[in-house]
Amino acid sequence: MFSKLFSLLLVSLVAFGQTQINSPDSVRTLKDFKNYVINPDAAKNITTGVVNASSIMTHETGASRLDGSASFLIDGTASAQVVKFTLNSLPNKFKGSNAECSFSYSYTTTNASGDYKFYAESSAGAKVSAEQNLLTTDGNTRSNWIAFSPASTLSNPYRLVIESTVASPAAMLVDTIY
Repeated sequence: MFSKLFSLLLVSLVAFGQTQINSPDSVRTLKDFKNYVINPDAAKNITTGVVNASSIMTHETGASRLDGSASFLIDGTASAQVVKFTLNSLPNKFKGSNAECSFSYSYTTTNASGDYKFYAESSAGAKVSAEQNLLTTDGNTRSNWIAFSPASTLSNPYRLVIESTVASPAAMLVDTIY
């Protein structure tokens, strides 16, 4: 009787996540809520922590901004134009683990699905994640994210890259990059 009761109790604790982790260090390294993006919300300006290689981004402080005092306005004029948002160096605890970049966006026109794609890259320009197309927003703000695995060298910054995919892409607002 006692063994059945003990087994039932053990199964219920595991099933409902009530088990305790003995080492607090193992819990702390699973999540890190610090934002490593240098300029996540366009509040500083468009040049701090941003590589505007194709000169397609401006600083939007008017009523159309998505969040806070400013947003990034990306308005490509050709395919393969890029904007790169740089991350600060990541701590060693991320070696061999997964990291994620996320952001909010909204096209300024409707039916602009797939005009841009996004991915993460290393400081050497190598893609460290899969590419994903941005879906249409129909005037609403959407959020998207991408996972990547930091390599053994974390001192060089990683970047979130947004790249135009069509000859005349629609304009898009980007904000809250994390």
